[in-house]
Amino acid sequence: MNDMLKLISGGENEGLEFKESLRLKEEIGKAVSAFSNASGGLILVGVSNDGKVIGVDIGRNTLEELANYIKRNTDPAIFPSMKVLDAGGKKIIVIEVKESAEKPVFFKNHAYKRVKNNKLTNAAILLFGKEPQKFFLQTKLRCAKSTAYRASESPHESKKKLTKNSWWAKKVVIRSDKI
Repeated sequence: MNDMLKLISGGENEGLEFKESLRLKEEIGKAVSAFSNASGGLILVGVSNDGKVIGVDIGRNTLEELANYIKRNTDPAIFPSMKVLDAGGKKIIVIEVKESAEKPVFFKNHAYKRVKNNKLTNAAILLFGKEPQKFFLQTKLRCAKSTAYRASESPHESKKKLTKNSWWAKKVVIRSDKI
């Protein structure tokens, strides 16, 4: 068993995320933000959530287009290392994201951070509003009829939505000199 298959067999964790295909660019971008805001990590594109190697079709500009997408949609711009590797006879893309010295790193105006919680999948995230002093921790309690809310909503509107849509949120104020 090669090293990549051994890594995949260990499953997703705080430093490893699987994405089935390049069509999940939005999810890949969120994972890049999350890893940049934490200790870094690897994103394996072409691997299903259950660890099955599906593989991806690699075109002439595939890596360049993905790198440009990430760079355009992250603030500060993130330039992850990318390479194509063989895993069980199929090609996968390995995206290596390093911890950013400048935090938080935003992806499409939201910053994500992985949250360790044994009741949730690795998709659990810490979602920051773009306002530097307001941060919201969101965790889905039930999957049915849950929707996100914007940090710009008033606390009253957010509380109504949170109750109605089964989200739990905790406001944390962080001094700007700590950011």
